[in-house]
Amino acid sequence: MGHGGLTRHVPDKVDELTDPVAQVVPSLSLAEFLLWVARRRKRFKVIGDSMYPVLKAGEELLLRPLSRTESARVGDIVVLNDPRGGRQLVKRVVRVEADEIWVEGDNRLDSTDSRTFGAVPRASVVGRVTCRFG
Repeated sequence: MGHGGLTRHVPDKVDELTDPVAQVVPSLSLAEFLLWVARRRKRFKVIGDSMYPVLKAGEELLLRPLSRTESARVGDIVVLNDPRGGRQLVKRVVRVEADEIWVEGDNRLDSTDSRTFGAVPRASVVGRVTCRFG
């Protein structure tokens, strides 16, 4: 045992109150799960490392679709249709203009984003990430 019979507790899981990454994108809550079951949330799987360390390849997310009158805000993590076509991307909103937004990956060395393809129409945003799924 050592140390006078005392054992040290080592947490099994990262504490969401002290982990800055978990504070950015929280884990699945019962409310979010029920919204997903009710089809009020969409699932999205992260591919690639452009949002590392906040999001890792293979993680699944839930996102809340934006209404026609709602817009993404600076700091939001969003899923958007790739302006080059064919797939969806997950990025952080860094600037909002009248009809366009500027998005970038948190891992700037491994991200293709508005620095490459420019601002994207607000309408290309599929939804705002609300939590990790699972």
